[in-house]
Order: sequence, then structure tokens, then C-alpha cells
Amino acid sequence: MEPSGGQTLTVAQSGRADARENRARVLSAAAALFTTEGWDLQVAAVAQAAGVAVATVYRNFPSKQSLLATLAAERYSACVRASDAALAEGCSPQALRSFFEEIGRLIDSDAGLRSMILGLPLRDRPCQQGEMAARLAALHASARKGGVLADDIEVEDLQVIISAITGAVGAGAPVPRIVDLILRGVIHDHHG
Repeated sequence: MEPSGGQTLTVAQSGRADARENRARVLSAAAALFTTEGWDLQVAAVAQAAGVAVATVYRNFPSKQSLLATLAAERYSACVRASDAALAEGCSPQALRSFFEEIGRLIDSDAGLRSMILGLPLRDRPCQQGEMAARLAALHASARKGGVLADDIEVEDLQVIISAITGAVGAGAPVPRIVDLILRGVIHDHHG
């Protein structure tokens, strides 16, 4: 096999490149469908949208759950970036508000993320593991150190707040109002 540029590819090399391309197409199609369909995403619809056979989807992802887990990890990277922005601001009351509003906007624009947050038990959510768990712990520690959070707010409560925002957004409530109502009970009132 002779691609442009005079390089010779073996059939095996060509197949691996083709397999990587198929995986990328499956992930792209699944991501688009996950945004609108969430957990209801069907593997056959992913295959059709990607222009591959259903077997190709399963060759790359042994189960629908493994495909959804890959998509979930990608979704949480946007949440990690939002937490990084709040940490960079020193976790002031406004930074905490901005963090939860950004999380709310992400959830509002992505049915897949909403489904993932509401569809998994709290202990199984990606925010309980890895980078997001570490970021929430850092946000909590920074906000507590700065006297921003009420004394009885624990790091797990930040995850509960994300769940509450998710449920309210799913019911059609506006993100800024949800965040305002929730944070009234979370942030110290230094004026009263």
C-alpha cells in the first residue's frame, strides 16, 4: 500500500489507522447522540451515525456502559476546567458562584451529562473519583480556609449541590436562580 509521500504502509498498519479512525468516528457520533439522548443512547444509532457496523462499536467498546463511561470521562473534563477557574480566583464567594453557574450551564446544555449525574449513585459518579474528586476537595478546602463556606458544609455537600443543580435544571429552572437559592445556605453571610 503506497500513501502519498512515498511511504509504504503494511496492511496491519493500515488496519490500525483504520481502527483508530473508526473509534474516533464512534466516539464523535456517540458524543453527539449522548448530548441529546443521555443514557437512552442506543448502540445501533451510534453505529448508524458513525457509518460503521454495530460490531465495530462493540469491538471498540465491549458494552454500552463502557462507551458511556468513556463519554462521561470526557464530560467531566469540562467540569474540571470550571473548578480550576474557581481555584485560580482563590475560591471567593463569587468564584464559588461562578463555578456552580458554569457547572449548571454545562448540565443545561448537555442531556448526557445530566443523565450521567442523575443516573448513577453518588458513589459511582466520576466526580467521586480522579481529577474531579480532587478538585472538589481542593475547592472545599480553599473555601473553608477563606471562611467562604458555612462551618457544617463538607466536601460531599458540594457533590450534593451539583446533583441538586442537575435536578433543577432538568426540571427547567434557570441556572442563576438555582445557584443563588442553593448558595444562600452554603456561603457565610458576612453582612449579617
